Amino acid sequence: IRAADFIVADVSRLNPNVFYEVGFAHALRKRTILLVDIKSGSRLPSYLIGLEIIVYDSADFRGLVDRVLSATRSFMLRSA
Repeated sequence: IRAADFIVADVSRLNPNVFYEVGFAHALRKRTILLVDIKSGSRLPSYLIGLEIIVYDSADFRGLVDRVLSATRSFMLRSA
């Protein structure tokens, strides 16, 4: 996480370990993209509001790839 330019994390399962790592990345001021599977039925905690969240359908991974690539390109352009 320390060496990463940005972080992509799937928080669909509300895994405490993932949230810990996202928090660590946030403390390091890493740009973060959160992924949420629309079919998971998960309700994200309110403290994630304001972070970039991509809601995806696990039946359409091509669409997910395109959206993540678009977001990462945006990160790279903003840091240039």
